[in-house]
Amino acid sequence: MAIDHRPKRAFSRRRFLKGTGVAVLGSAAGASVLSRRAYGAAWILPDDSPEIPSSHEIATIKKLADTILPNADGDPGGIECNAFDTINDLYYGVNPYISEVVSDVDDAAFWAHLFFKDFKKLDLDDRTEVLEERLGQAWWSPGSLYKDVYEGIIALTKLTFFGGLQNTVGTDYIGFPGPSSGYETNRAPASGQATARFNNWTDPGSR
Repeated sequence: MAIDHRPKRAFSRRRFLKGTGVAVLGSAAGASVLSRRAYGAAWILPDDSPEIPSSHEIATIKKLADTILPNADGDPGGIECNAFDTINDLYYGVNPYISEVVSDVDDAAFWAHLFFKDFKKLDLDDRTEVLEERLGQAWWSPGSLYKDVYEGIIALTKLTFFGGLQNTVGTDYIGFPGPSSGYETNRAPASGQATARFNNWTDPGSR
């Protein structure tokens, strides 16, 4: 039987908006996404001091966030939710890896994929191809030595969008918390109305 070696497209333009928000919020909120002591081998991070990203590194990380949650279809994504500020936050442990990851993804875009340009200058389809390969999802590549960092960037981008960590464009887009017939926020209730409304929430017999 012939074996299909063609790479499978792991990402679609809005795939991360389908069923991933709750999982990300549950796993990442309240905890460091990337623990250097737990996962950072010496060959990955010889210097774990905080970094001040250059303008090129900032632009590249923003393009990574846009690759994960694109805005190409007109919807808000990784750039609009300001995922970079979360990724760069020292608390989550990705910041000391930024220069390494940017060098890694640029080298892959230029040499491994033969685009002969920096990652940030690629279109969405080509950036998606490079990111998938760095994650080890291309049949011909074992992936990047910084795979854990890329996964941390993915998690933080989704956490920022779904959790509203920097602004509300993501939560507004998905309609969180959404309308509820159990309360009204713009009008003061008439006398006794608030009690009746509360009872409708708590008394099964009144529904």
